[in-house]
This record gives sequence, structure tokens and C-alpha cells, in this order.
Amino acid sequence: MTTEVLRYLIQYGLLLVLISMAAMPVENEPILSSHAVDFFSSVLLFLLVVVLVLGSFTYMVLGNVNYLEALSFTLFSLAVLLLMLGWLWSPRFGFSGLQNLFSRYLLNVGTPLDEWLSALAQASEREQKAAGFLKSAMRQLSELPWIKGVTWQSPSNDGKLGDNSEYPIRLEAGQLRLNIFAKYEVKTAVLLHTRLLVQIIGQFYEAKYRENILQRMTRLQAIYETGSRLTHDVKNLLQSLYTLISAGQQATQTGETKDFQKMLNRQLPMLTHRLELTLKKLSAPQKEPSGEYISATDWWDILRGRYHNRNIKFENANTNTSIQLIPSAVFENVADNLLDNARKKRMTETNIKVVVRLSGTDSVVFTVCDSGEPIPEIVASKLFYDTVDSETGLGTGLYHAYRWAKQHGYLLSLKNNEKGAVCFILEKKEINTTPPSHI
Repeated sequence: MTTEVLRYLIQYGLLLVLISMAAMPVENEPILSSHAVDFFSSVLLFLLVVVLVLGSFTYMVLGNVNYLEALSFTLFSLAVLLLMLGWLWSPRFGFSGLQNLFSRYLLNVGTPLDEWLSALAQASEREQKAAGFLKSAMRQLSELPWIKGVTWQSPSNDGKLGDNSEYPIRLEAGQLRLNIFAKYEVKTAVLLHTRLLVQIIGQFYEAKYRENILQRMTRLQAIYETGSRLTHDVKNLLQSLYTLISAGQQATQTGETKDFQKMLNRQLPMLTHRLELTLKKLSAPQKEPSGEYISATDWWDILRGRYHNRNIKFENANTNTSIQLIPSAVFENVADNLLDNARKKRMTETNIKVVVRLSGTDSVVFTVCDSGEPIPEIVASKLFYDTVDSETGLGTGLYHAYRWAKQHGYLLSLKNNEKGAVCFILEKKEINTTPPSHI
């Protein structure tokens, strides 16, 4: 009975399959790329042929049937087996599927991938420079059993490990160029695996290379900021010395040498102290010197003496300044920058009045106002937290003054920006992380 059913199935079932195949539309699709058959696929195909031949022979002998029936039964059995494998390939009903096991095998062709990645991550943590990491990664790659040597080219360094061979593999990963020399001809599966390893090395290298560039830029930024701070400090010191020299010449002409001697006795110690702070900045670029705290009254008298006969109006509205202590270096830096900007403003605008005011009861408030034109909105929006365009300097004076004042708990802001009343204020205040607002 089984033989008759099988005979009818062969006669009519296969005929229907052939007819259906003939009725299927045929489209000529261009071949995009050619794929070489690797060793693993060849073995699978060979095993299927062996199972087909031996299965047909075994069923023909044990079942006492002819070869055609045995071949047909074996073909149908293989078809059912392949359908079951295809159904079990993807995850179903909580089963992880054969695809995960197969993929895990492919990822471990030639080396255990998890151990290799762990060693690569350890090399990335151990090596701080991109060149050192790349050399360590190439050493791990060259230790694979089927690799004879490797050469590489990168922006950080070039190198070579091992020897050349007749089977080179040229791969690229970002800015990394590799020549891998295999001991024998590499097939598709191993080549894909090698490309994956090189891509992983390239990603690690790019991250490490960008990290080194950022570190270099941070260092250069620190050097730039140190240079700009020193430039402003030296400029302010020279301006103060120029003021003293002018006062000395005027005292010599008028005969008021005693008053000049008193002013000189007050100003020279302060200038010496400011010069010491400038030298400290040069020796420690990352740290701002804290300076010393003096009474607001003493600092105010020193400031008035330094800017004597400079057409600047000084107003002291603070009745408690004798007991108020302020960081002298911070107030000196802010005052010199604001008054120097007012002096430059007088060069382009006439009849400008400059008023310097010291006020406050609980804390000292320092204000500098001028009667000139308002600061342009584009410039005002960048004051204190970014550099600005300047024709007479680097445009970083108020930027560094704001940062230095912030470190000591003071806030430097633009209190008013109107025509005839442009005022800056330095006051003790809780400082937010957001830039100061402009009124």
C-alpha cells in the first residue's frame, strides 16, 4: 500500500511540482557581486549529498524497493528535515533558536571573541595614548594562529609586526589602514570575521585618538588663557607705572615732591604685590592666586592715588568700609579693566564722564559708570563668559575678571547699558551657573 502511494506521489506529485515551477515568472536580475563558497558551506553541501546517497542505498536494501522509490523517499525525508531546521532556526515559544548557536560559532572562528574583546578593552584602559593602544591591539591581532604578520598606518603612528606572506589582506577602518599577512589563503567566513575585528579595533582607536586631541586642546586652552591673563596684568601694571611716572614729572615741575613721595610709598608696595601675583599665575596656570584681603578703605585710597589727575570722579558712599575686607587682587583686576576700557572709550568719544563708586553696608559694592554710548547688543551678549572682538587687545579682560571674581564669591555684571549711563557693578552675591543677565 505504501509503495503504491509513493508511486502515485512520484508520478503525479513531482509532475505538478515541475508544472508549477514552469509557470513561475522568471526575472533576469543583475548580479551585484560574486560570493566565493567557503569551506564550511562546502562541507555542509557534501554532507547532504552523502546522506542522500547512503540513505537511498540503505532504504533500498532494507525495504526491498527499487532505487527510484528509495531515492524519492530519501529526498522527501531530507526536505522534511530541512523544513524542521528552518522552523527551528528562528526563536519560537521561548526557544532561543539555532541561529544564536550558529552565529556564536561563526563569531568564534579563529579566536574566542569574548576573551579577545576583554583583552582589547583592558589595553584601551591601560594605554593612555592612541599610539600605544594601537601597538598593543596589533600585537593581539598578530597572535592569532592563522596570521603571520601585520602592518598598519594611522595618524598617530605606523608600525609592523611579524613577517610578510603571499596572502595579504588589506583592510580599512576610519583613519586606520591595515595589511594582514595570512599563513594560507583566507576564505569568506574568516575574512568577514577579520573585518569585524578590525572594525572593533578602529572604533577603539578613533575614541582614543579623539580623547588625546581633546586633552591637547585643553592644555593649549590653559596656555592661551594664562597668556591672555598675564598680558592684561602686565598691561595694567605698566599703566600704573606710567601713572606714577606722569605724577612724578608733574610733581617735579610744581615742586610738590612731598605729596608725590607719600603717594609713591603707598603705590610701590601694592605694585610689588601685584607683580608677585602675576608671577604666581605664570608658575601655576591652572590656579588663580587668591591674593590678600585688605580693608575696603585702604584699597579705595590706593585706587584714588593711582588714578589721581585722570579726570575720574570717585564717590565713597559706604560708611562701613573701614571694617569691610575685600580680596585686593580681584578688585584691582576688575577696577583696572573697567577703567582701562573707559580710557579707550574716551579716545573715540568726547566729553565722557567716568564715575567710580564704592557703596554698600553689609558688603562692598564697586561700580564704574561712564556717560558714553551703550555697548552694542552683540558685544554685551558675550561679555563675561566669552571673548569679544577688540581692536586694542585680545578681548579677554572682562572674561577673566568675571571668572576670577566668581571664584571669590563676587559677581561682575553689566548693571545698566543705556546712552549716558553705562554701568558695571561688582558685588558679593550667590552666583548661578547661568551667565549674568544684561539690563
